[in-house]
Amino acid sequence: MVATGSYHFSTLTILTTLTILTILTILTIHPTLTENSNISFTLNSIKQMLSQDLFIHHVYFWLEHPHKPEEHAALLAGLKALSKVPSIQQFHIGVPATTNRDVIDISYHFSWLAVFPTKEAQDAYQIDPIHLHFVDTCKHLWKKVTVFDSVGAY
Repeated sequence: MVATGSYHFSTLTILTTLTILTILTILTIHPTLTENSNISFTLNSIKQMLSQDLFIHHVYFWLEHPHKPEEHAALLAGLKALSKVPSIQQFHIGVPATTNRDVIDISYHFSWLAVFPTKEAQDAYQIDPIHLHFVDTCKHLWKKVTVFDSVGAY
């Protein structure tokens, strides 16, 4: 009887472990399943930091005439075209979020985040004809630009 109990316990343990591994595999392959569920914490514990080898280029734009929708549209179109630079690994075009805390600056109008595999790739971006065209054709749209470049801390 002890052997039977041990057998059932072992089988239950194996089945539980397999079930957990299956769920984690499904969540990893289909992360959208966790969007409105209580199991999203599992993915959060699995997430990893971006590679420390990456070069991050973050640019904030303040429009010269922020009340003109055509200028918003023109800068957005320029940023979308800029995303075609081949050395860019990933990019993000953003606008201020609706968060409101003392430490948050929401005075900018657009943010441009470009991720490069290396500093040399970012250097190539700076002289790429697409980037030079963007600056030449869109610089009249902004009154201020601030750039934050960063590399891995370790």
